[in-house]
Amino acid sequence: MERNKLLFWAMVCCRLMQAFQVGLILLLTYYVVQWQLDPASYDDWKFSGPLGKLSISNPIHTAASEMDDTRTFMVSQLQPFSVYIIYIQMLAQLVLWILVVQEFLKVIKAVKLVQTFREQNVRSFQKIAGYLLWIFIVSSFTFVAAGNTGHFSFDFSFSTLVLMLASYILAEIFKEGNRLYEEEQLTV
Repeated sequence: MERNKLLFWAMVCCRLMQAFQVGLILLLTYYVVQWQLDPASYDDWKFSGPLGKLSISNPIHTAASEMDDTRTFMVSQLQPFSVYIIYIQMLAQLVLWILVVQEFLKVIKAVKLVQTFREQNVRSFQKIAGYLLWIFIVSSFTFVAAGNTGHFSFDFSFSTLVLMLASYILAEIFKEGNRLYEEEQLTV
């Protein structure tokens, strides 16, 4: 019974994560559409750091050294092409994370139904690893063009690679479990 409670709460957490990610997609899309319609409303916003860190600031009270940083740009100065690249990158990452959580939900459901070592779970872990690889690729570069300046960099998230490797290892473990399960079914 305790196992079912834990699996139930894991499923609830996964569903909440998916709802939050969908909400982020809608919010991000809203901001990009609003930026297209009224770019002046973002005059006090700045884009800084690795992909997607937006914060509200008052340029009068911002330290000069912070504004001179090549990784800090005012949103009103961003080139439309740059905004679209940032939007597509963030959208792709969110969609891929939704897919990762969806595959993880399939594994939880299978475990809940005591169908742990099935081929479906092996495929789910392989898909999770593939999605994580794409997340790593998509999130590894940043391109921002504002005014007459631009910034292009590579920022690698090795935690995503570790999760990808863990998913491949789990896929192999579940594959071996599936093989043992099928052998057991043949001997019975």
